[in-house]
Amino acid sequence: LGTGHSLVNSLFTRGYAWYLLVLLFLIRAIGTIISNTSGATGGIFLPTLAFGAILGALAAEAMIVFGLAGEEHYTVMVVLGITAFLGATSRIPLTACVFAIEALSCINNVIPLVIATTAAMLIVESSGLEDLTDAVINAKLHRITKGKKSIDVEAALTVKDDSFVVGKELRDVLWPNSCVVLSFEHKDHSKAHSIISAGDVITVRYLTYDLEATVGELGELVGEQSRDVIRIVSEAH
Repeated sequence: LGTGHSLVNSLFTRGYAWYLLVLLFLIRAIGTIISNTSGATGGIFLPTLAFGAILGALAAEAMIVFGLAGEEHYTVMVVLGITAFLGATSRIPLTACVFAIEALSCINNVIPLVIATTAAMLIVESSGLEDLTDAVINAKLHRITKGKKSIDVEAALTVKDDSFVVGKELRDVLWPNSCVVLSFEHKDHSKAHSIISAGDVITVRYLTYDLEATVGELGELVGEQSRDVIRIVSEAH
């Protein structure tokens, strides 16, 4: 139970029977699924490390029993399991390898780390499985937006005097979620810089489930806008 941090630490020392490792994997899998689909914030990173450590320990036990590896390789194989599972399921192979090198405090096992992570990535990519983090986020978004219709909107926004965005660059503005800036036109066409000024026209397109709320967010950024500038591109049925 818990995040899995103490479990990962305990798995670096050999001592778990293979059937207990299988049981731990199943229990943690069920717990992670429940916590990330029930509305609670269950987390992904540490549970992912725990899954990888369990699989690495299982592989190490199997290879030791069949004489394919010595007991002195057990800890390294647990780290290989963590690296391969983290890199493949979260699609962050380089980050996983760097994380493992830091955990081992040396670079002697870089080649095994790269091989294990690459093999795991190839297997996951060929299976067509979704990124674990994306799967959790999409499941939460589906739950939040259940029963709501998505609206694709395009709007040409005229920047008002003393609005929040005046004096800033486009990249410095935190636009509403899924909002994409299509064009940016200065009121004074002689201007060549990217600083936003009053009177400039910013055309955006965004997908929303609450049109009024998103219009309100945009109004807080560029100033109150006429509803005439908002054009609904498409609406889900």
